[in-house]
Order: sequence, then C-alpha cells, then structure tokens
Amino acid sequence: MSWSIVEIVDPARAKAFEGLFTLGSGPLHVRGSVEDHPAASPQNVDYQRRATNVTSERFTSAPRWGAYVPGLFAPHPTLGPQMVNLPFFLGLDLEHASGERLHSGSPRVRSHRRELRLDLATLARVVEFHGPSGERLSASFERFVSAEHPHLCVQRLTLTSDRATSLRLRSTIDADVRTNGYDHAQRVRLEAPGDGTILCTLRTDAGDEVRIESATTGIMMPGPCTRPSAVSPP
Repeated sequence: MSWSIVEIVDPARAKAFEGLFTLGSGPLHVRGSVEDHPAASPQNVDYQRRATNVTSERFTSAPRWGAYVPGLFAPHPTLGPQMVNLPFFLGLDLEHASGERLHSGSPRVRSHRRELRLDLATLARVVEFHGPSGERLSASFERFVSAEHPHLCVQRLTLTSDRATSLRLRSTIDADVRTNGYDHAQRVRLEAPGDGTILCTLRTDAGDEVRIESATTGIMMPGPCTRPSAVSPP
C-alpha cells in the first residue's frame, strides 16, 4: 500500500501545497516548488514586512522557491533573526527546438499532476504538453532529500515524446532570492565549469559562508540563473 498526498491544481492554493510538499533531512529542507522557473513570479522582489502587520497583510499566491538550513539565521531589519532562504538549486528549464519554453504555466499543458509519496519520501510531478510541432510530450520529475547523506538532494527528469523531437534542457541555481522581502546575500559567486556542474558560493549578511554544488548527468546544457553581481554563464 502506498501513502500519498495529491495536489489539487488551483493557483490560489499553490503556495499552500509548496509548503505541504517540503522535503527535509534535518540539516537541509527544500520547499515543494516546481522545478521550472516561475517567469511570471520573480523571486527577487524587495518589500517590507513588520511584526505589527503580519496578521492583517495579504499574501499573494505566487510560487516561491525555498531552500533552508535550520540554524542558519540572519537579521531582518524589522522582524529580527530569521532563517535564510538560500539559492534554489533544483531549477530545470525545458525549451523546444522552436525556441518556445515549456513550463507548468504554459498554455500547451495538457495535464499536470503532483504527488508526495509518503512511503518513499519522494515528490513526483508529471506534466504533459502539446508540443509546438504537434508532439505529445511528457515530463516526469522526481526528487528526494537523502536520509543517509542528509546534505544531498537528488532529482530525476524523464522526458518522453510520441515522435522524434529536439529539446534543450538547462539546469540552474537561482541565487537572486529573498527572505520575507529582504536580501541576505552579501556576496554571491556563480560558476559553470563546463562539466555539468554549477557552483554557488554565498556569504550572508550574518557572516556565514554557504557552498552549493549542482551536478547534472545526461544530455543537458547547464547554466546558472544569475544575480547582477554574479558570474555570467559561459
């Protein structure tokens, strides 16, 4: 018998399911956000939050990426110490040979299903597209945070098509993120050595150093999603 939680596809509930689908090992927690970059929902928006208005403020339903290490805190100017939202390292952008980007918010989506497998501690997502050239494309995503290696997160993407087609896949680390509308990154460096690896080094405004490494295998073209101060991809 399998135990699972299946997402109700409703934009108004997207953030609720992101929180519900969070995976963690203790020292590493990853919000259950979709892997494709939410182009209509920028992650670098600065805004002000105050402890006096959190019960009355209105929150948007826009998707939010999140990666956290419990104990890694930094001072918010109005809310005090808070856990830092770290660069999101699970980004996957899929592009058709025609140049059209395929993502969960695309009008080409035929179906979308996301499920948290409680028995396997695995988050799974399947998206089916009407391809720009008439293809029937399917993208199956799976991810888990390792219990044996608690600082390791693994994801797998399986692509299928009913005919020959050409797709471009780009893995990303997005370091231009905010925590409650505030940027805790004092210094960021992104590198793409060219061997399927992306390196991100971050120094927070509390003085903590964080190193994130993303490695991909398969036919992919990795490249970081950079901040203005970061190293541009080759």
